[in-house]
Amino acid sequence: MLKAYNSRLGRPCVYDKDTLRPLESEAGHKVLDVPTRTDASSSYSPQSSRSVTDIWASPSFTDVTAGVEPFLHDSLRRPTVDVIVQKQLFKIIGSRSEMHRIADSYFATIARRISIVSAQRFYARLPKIESPSCPADFAALCLSLHLVLQLPQPHDSSMQSSLYVTLKGIISLLEATSYHSLEVIQCRIIMTFYEMGHGIYPAAATSMGGCAKMARFAGFHRHSILSSYDDEREIVAEEKKRTFWMLHNLDRYLNLSMGESIFTTPFAQETDPLPIEEDLWSKNIAPSLVTHNLNTPADVSIGSFARECQISHLVGRVLRNVYEPVSDAAFQAKEAAQLETTMATFIPLLQNDEEDFGKYCISFAICSSALFTLYGCTIDKGRYGAKIDNCPAALAEHTALEITRYCRKLFGDEEAINYGSLSPFVPYALYQSIVIQLQLHERNPQAKYEENIEFLKQVLRNFSKRWLLAGNVLPRMRRQREY
Repeated sequence: MLKAYNSRLGRPCVYDKDTLRPLESEAGHKVLDVPTRTDASSSYSPQSSRSVTDIWASPSFTDVTAGVEPFLHDSLRRPTVDVIVQKQLFKIIGSRSEMHRIADSYFATIARRISIVSAQRFYARLPKIESPSCPADFAALCLSLHLVLQLPQPHDSSMQSSLYVTLKGIISLLEATSYHSLEVIQCRIIMTFYEMGHGIYPAAATSMGGCAKMARFAGFHRHSILSSYDDEREIVAEEKKRTFWMLHNLDRYLNLSMGESIFTTPFAQETDPLPIEEDLWSKNIAPSLVTHNLNTPADVSIGSFARECQISHLVGRVLRNVYEPVSDAAFQAKEAAQLETTMATFIPLLQNDEEDFGKYCISFAICSSALFTLYGCTIDKGRYGAKIDNCPAALAEHTALEITRYCRKLFGDEEAINYGSLSPFVPYALYQSIVIQLQLHERNPQAKYEENIEFLKQVLRNFSKRWLLAGNVLPRMRRQREY
């Protein structure tokens, strides 16, 4: 019928399935007010003589695809996205040399706390940002390194900056156009890390969920990432493994700090291999034989990231025990006792590495927070109706005092603090310790509690110079006495 209709009108009944559709609404109106093309051709097709280089060199991708919807066509979708993100990168960064400077700063500071990007591989790919073939996912990763280096200014009440909003939009663009690469997952992890550290909620939790699902879709699951790779270089396999574990750790910590057990990543197995030591990672050395796993004893010295993975795995089990209790009360109590014993074994070992004091600072903080949670010392009275009355006071006090002692040794000299390397995983444990000692002081006023509280508040103020969340909890301290 359609063929006969076209024959009467004298139109050929030949349709190219990849013919580009004008960017129009159903009513026939232009959706975007794009510039009028001046060249002879009014459309752009995959067979056009214009190359991706031409697209990259054009003043705007809309000049090339004016009147055309590029996202509907496989041949134009990725080149268009690459151009968009590359142009944003240079608009924000300015030059490759500046991006190199940013990368130097990143790998010298906060990369030690989110050790998922190989420095050697990153620098090897950096010249590509000036190339017409610069992939959008790597350009986005560059912007994420720039974002996570941003520091709060004295009067900032939020870190939802223009850079933050721009990168969020780019991440959405990559998601919408089917970029499912290691770089995209790393970019999303760094974004979640940034949001968590600066108290951008519920965005941090939402980003965590989206990142976990994206990683799963891209094949980042235990059986693929934690097994050996025959078709990849060992350093790439290690980078994927570190990315997988950071996703796991972030998920556990976010649940810990939010007081829930809604996990978006699966539980690891006891024999799953852990990340290699930091000195090997920094030298781009990834031995094929992995010697440490979740079963590695607490008294064996391993890398700081590997220890964080062990502790985070225990945190997940603690949260399930606390927030998803089983009907068998005896089993519930037995499991809680086992978890307490295991973490109590870690505590002194995590803080007594004299050769490199502070190496396990993050693990110590997370382990202490998990113990507080296991003891029932939730600080969210309105949600759970629990306070120190329901907490083993002696155990809570011991843990709180140990945190204070550790912090005095590690953060007592303010001039020696490397603010760029401070981790956002630490402040929550300090906050919990303050709350416990506030309540202990109300029951039994002692100078040591008051001194400890003031000292930990100052440590939080110092952390707030790097992570805004640490400063946001200080006003809550003034309200805590109402509890």
